[in-house]
Amino acid sequence: MRPLLILRPEPGNASTVTKAKALGLDAISLPLFNAEALEWSAPSADQFDAILFTSANAARLAGPSLMQYVGLPTFCVGQATADAARAAGFTITFAGSQGVDAVVAAADNQKFLHMCGEDRIAPSPSKATVTPVICYHMVEVDLTPKLSDALKQNPIAMLHSPRAARRFSELVSDKSKIALCALSLAIAEAAGEGWEDVAISPQPRDDVAIRTAIDHFNLRSTQGRLND
Repeated sequence: MRPLLILRPEPGNASTVTKAKALGLDAISLPLFNAEALEWSAPSADQFDAILFTSANAARLAGPSLMQYVGLPTFCVGQATADAARAAGFTITFAGSQGVDAVVAAADNQKFLHMCGEDRIAPSPSKATVTPVICYHMVEVDLTPKLSDALKQNPIAMLHSPRAARRFSELVSDKSKIALCALSLAIAEAAGEGWEDVAISPQPRDDVAIRTAIDHFNLRSTQGRLND
C-alpha cells in the first residue's frame, strides 16, 4: 500500500501517525522541524479581550508567563490546539474547525492576544484587533538519508503548514512521483507545481485530511477500501 509521509513536527506527528495507522494505513514519521521555545515579553493582560491560539505549540512552549492570561476568553484553531490550551490551564471559549479567520470572526470587535510561532498565518483584516506575540520557532531537522529512503516508496506527503510545504518542495528534486495532501489551498499553493497529484482537505483538520487522502488516492488495506 502506498504510504502517507507525515512531515509535521512533534507532538502532532505522532498524533497523525496514530490516526492513520488506526485506519489501516501505512504511515512514515519524518518531522521536518522541531519546535523550540523563544523568550518573549508579556504585554499586560488588561490590554486584551481574549487570547487566540493557532498552534498547540504556543500553549505548550510559552512558559510560566502565559499564566497571567488564563482568565481571558480563549479562542483556538482546531481541537488539538484547544486540548493543548486546556492542558495549560485555559478554559476554552471557542474551538473552530475552519481556520483562523473563522475563529476571529466568531468574536468580532475583540482585542486578541495572539500567541503564535515565528512562522504564522495572520488573520485576514477584520473588525477584530489581533496582536501577535511570538513565543516559539521551528528549527529544521537534518533528514539525510531518511528522506531519500522514504521518497523511494512514492509516498503521499501530508502537508500541515505553508512552511512545511515550501521546505518539502526544496528537498524533493523529482516531484513527478510524489503526491500531496494539503490541509488547505494556501498550503498546496506554497508547495508549488510539478507534483504527481495534489489533494486538498475541505477542512483544515487532521482527520479530514487523512480521509481526503484515502478517498482521493483510493487507498486500500488488506480488508478492502478503508472508507467503505
